[in-house]
Amino acid sequence: MKGSPDYGDSLKVTPMSGTVPAFGELPIEITFSPKYELTYNYNLICNLKRKARPLVLNVKGEGYQIHHTVLADAPARKCLSTESTALNFGEFFINERRTKEVVLKNEGEFNFDFVWKRGAINKSVVVSPETGTVQKGSEITVQISYLPQQESHLKNYKLQMSIISGPKYDFTLNGSARKPGVKLSQQTFDFGGCFVTS
Repeated sequence: MKGSPDYGDSLKVTPMSGTVPAFGELPIEITFSPKYELTYNYNLICNLKRKARPLVLNVKGEGYQIHHTVLADAPARKCLSTESTALNFGEFFINERRTKEVVLKNEGEFNFDFVWKRGAINKSVVVSPETGTVQKGSEITVQISYLPQQESHLKNYKLQMSIISGPKYDFTLNGSARKPGVKLSQQTFDFGGCFVTS
């Protein structure tokens, strides 16, 4: 196998040697997993005993990285794949909606896909869209909404956003919703008899 020494072990051939039985065949598996962001060009040379010329197979491929930025909340702050990003909805009344935004920017030459996963089911938390594709040179805004219908405490609720063939981002959600704490000291007022004044 001949190729640029800069390619590293990006191409694997299995098996590297063997015997083909009479009237038989031997499958050869070629695995391409690029280690660098560049164009690859390999010439695979297969020497056969009692054959004057070797068999040559040209293998080409292109390695690329996902160039992206993930921003969350307002004011926008950059998210890191190495640590969890906290989103705090605060305290508010039930039947209100609080929303946080996560922006995915694609700064690369190729489109990439993303998908959201949740730790546990919570109908009060809605992610929209949960899956999608970010076109090259564009961005997508994902809305994470918290809309509780009853008293609720969201404590360290886990969400994860995965970029397909890329990094994963963890988010921790906190917030609470309660009923309005308004009470009347008295519900009946009786003024009794009163004179009508002119």
